[in-house]
Amino acid sequence: MTDDNSSTIAGIMYLLTLLSVIGVIIDVVIWASKKDDKFIDFHFKQLLVMWIAGIILGIISMIPILGWIVAVVGGIALFIFWIMGMIHAFKGEAIEVPFIGKYASLFKF
Repeated sequence: MTDDNSSTIAGIMYLLTLLSVIGVIIDVVIWASKKDDKFIDFHFKQLLVMWIAGIILGIISMIPILGWIVAVVGGIALFIFWIMGMIHAFKGEAIEVPFIGKYASLFKF
């Protein structure tokens, strides 16, 4: 568990991703100003993995038929992971999202 302020900020970071590129830029600014906060750092890195996965799915979607199927299924899974991450953030929990969350620990900044 963490303090209410950090969990609120981390949860808002998930909501800001709905604004696309502008939301991502705002998330980076929030993270840069609060990166000493381990909780915000954890959730920022989880979001970063999801952004990268979304870009990969976008590239895969350019492959006809099989790529479209993979992109749709992956997109639905990514959306579910995003909701899970946001819920954990608002609850003050630092729990990795399934399957891809483990890659967030590879970021050493």
